[in-house]
Amino acid sequence: LDKLDTVKVFTPVVRTVPVFRSNAPESSIKVLTFFYFEPYFGAEEKNTILAFNVDMRWMSDALGYFNGASPNGNNIEIVSRDGTVIFSGKEAQIGTQYGDAEVLEKIRNAESKYGYFVMDGAKRLISYSRPNQTGYEDWIFISSSDLGMVLKPIREVKHFVYLFTGIILLVSIIGLVGILLHLGMPIKQAFNKAKLLEKEQEEKRRREAEEYMKLLLAGDMEENTNLIRERFEQLHIAYDFSAKNRLVLISMDDRNSLRRRFRSGYPEVVQKINEKLEEVFGRYYENPIRVDWQDGITLMVVCFQDMEEEEQKARLQEIFDEITDALQQEVQCGVSFSLSSTGQSIKDLPFLLAEALEVHTYRYLYGYGQLLTNDLIRDEKETAYVYPKEQEKEILSALFAGKEEEALAAYGKYVEMLYPMTVPEIKISFLLLADAVKYASRNTVVETSNVLLNFEQFFAKIQSLETIEEVNHLFTNLFREIAEIIGAQKSTRYAELVDQVKRYVGEHYGKIELSIQEIAESMDMSGAYLGRIFKQHTQMAFTEYLTRYRLKVACEELLGSEKTVNEISDSIGFTNSSYFYLVFKKYLNCTPTQYRKNEAKE
Repeated sequence: LDKLDTVKVFTPVVRTVPVFRSNAPESSIKVLTFFYFEPYFGAEEKNTILAFNVDMRWMSDALGYFNGASPNGNNIEIVSRDGTVIFSGKEAQIGTQYGDAEVLEKIRNAESKYGYFVMDGAKRLISYSRPNQTGYEDWIFISSSDLGMVLKPIREVKHFVYLFTGIILLVSIIGLVGILLHLGMPIKQAFNKAKLLEKEQEEKRRREAEEYMKLLLAGDMEENTNLIRERFEQLHIAYDFSAKNRLVLISMDDRNSLRRRFRSGYPEVVQKINEKLEEVFGRYYENPIRVDWQDGITLMVVCFQDMEEEEQKARLQEIFDEITDALQQEVQCGVSFSLSSTGQSIKDLPFLLAEALEVHTYRYLYGYGQLLTNDLIRDEKETAYVYPKEQEKEILSALFAGKEEEALAAYGKYVEMLYPMTVPEIKISFLLLADAVKYASRNTVVETSNVLLNFEQFFAKIQSLETIEEVNHLFTNLFREIAEIIGAQKSTRYAELVDQVKRYVGEHYGKIELSIQEIAESMDMSGAYLGRIFKQHTQMAFTEYLTRYRLKVACEELLGSEKTVNEISDSIGFTNSSYFYLVFKKYLNCTPTQYRKNEAKE
């Protein structure tokens, strides 16, 4: 009752009430208590409180089918037959008329004592009960519920049924498929075996065709055209014997780098390149023949009818550009093409291969990513081989003097002298140069070079490289390493010479005629050369260093002795005291006498 002011009027409260019976032990029941209170201004009482109790068990019996109703009775209303509200969980005013006459009329006319029906377009579920108990015959219990909330459990059950049915159906299908697969396994195995056998036969036929083409290209087949045609038919090699032919040699650029980059995936990269070659060539030529000649080199034999030479080259240039662009995007590598001239029959293939291989050697001169033709070879000047000995001497002279830039410039001239030679002669020349550097390094500090210590590997590397550009890079690194070693040696040697000069000055600074020439003669060196070294390492000329050293000694004498200025001037090597005064004031902004006084005060 103390909290009554916080309770709304007619708010139902569930209470447990003790029951005392003479013929039974003490028990209790749950009742719904509906408080009704209002101000009453009388003499003794200020408020009147009415409590209307309903036995929960009795109400549950009256609404028997509605056992799921909330115990607080918020959706329950009790109405008399004439429509007067006796109790309302919806805070309707007791004693007023029930608000929904249509619902009340339907209940009055109903034959059953209890039941339910739907109102408002299937939005509300109305449940009712008319009890028979004495004293309550005139009452009607009405419950109004949201039909969607009532049907929610039904929907959940329905969804569960659907899900369960779906799972059963899926498991049944999987089981059926498993049974079918199990029953069909022998058929599948037989089918796969036949397919595998067919694939093996096809692969065997392809290998036989490739081996036959290799023998044909190498000139090892002494057969006439008719025999070759029959063999092609047996091996399913499509070829137009009435057409002209041409051989294109395709080489992978820098395949050693490609192997390092892809490692175990290298065979897949090669396969992808070959597939791209077949795809592109197949769009420009009918039935081109691919032959894997050796690692990194593929041969394509193409046939054509009535096509001019320039038109052929233009077409092959288009093929080259398309393949190069595609491979750069897909596997980040390039290829080079070496073309033969035009052959008139199948019997010309060995000659076309020899020509393409010769053209391919010129990739050494022109580098990677090139389309090379036999015209290129014919344009090369054929000159007698003369080894560029003078350029070699210039390289060695500059290199072992530590002059890296001069050595590289001489090397550039050396390479220019090699270009008119054949590729084998160029390779030999590079080997000779490497050997000359190794020989010149004997008994020198350069012997400690990592490259020269592993000279056999360096020598083998030169022979394995595929372009002059790669060889140039190899020699450039060697020259840089040698120049660094010599430079470090010179730096150490020069530092020792400068220390000797400083020690000599420390011992003979009192000599008036002391000069760098005198010191150089004592070291069996040129005075000009020693002067340059001294200035390079101390950033000052020798005379400047000598003057500063003498003034340093003079300052020590002025503060640490009683000698006169003239005595000090004579002892440190100045010709006269006047000149000493001028030099002292120039460097220390005061005279010797002022310096002695100022320092003494401080």
